[in-house]
Amino acid sequence: MINPMAGISARIILCDYAQASPDGKLHMIGAHWSFINPGAASFGIGITLEVDQSEMVKPHSFELVLRDADGHLVNDPMGNPVRINGTAPPQTHPPDHPAGMPVKAALAFNLAGLPLQPSSRYQLVFTVDNASMVVEDFSTRAAPPQLKAS
Repeated sequence: MINPMAGISARIILCDYAQASPDGKLHMIGAHWSFINPGAASFGIGITLEVDQSEMVKPHSFELVLRDADGHLVNDPMGNPVRINGTAPPQTHPPDHPAGMPVKAALAFNLAGLPLQPSSRYQLVFTVDNASMVVEDFSTRAAPPQLKAS
């Protein structure tokens, strides 16, 4: 779900691995899924941004959090909430960029070993300047059946 605020819009794409390049490209492997195996889950998060040129000249704070279906923050393997904060510094107008055309940017994050419960729903919530921008839902599959020793 995309909720653009004035001058900025964003989209989250779940993947197996994500990388943002200095030229603004977003590289992903195994992109655009909705289900993941439970247990010690590792995955990438690609975020694409479109920013009006008037918004580029201001710094913007952002936050990405992982919540469970009840809205509680999910903890990483060390017991800390999954919360990524940052600030996008002011930028200058790219040379030869057409006036009025939004500038595209990319963010990439990779999470490892998250203790996700089977048959559960989760949400990634991305905010810019304390305004909710995007909420991306995903679920975990059921736990695999246990093999019995004979």
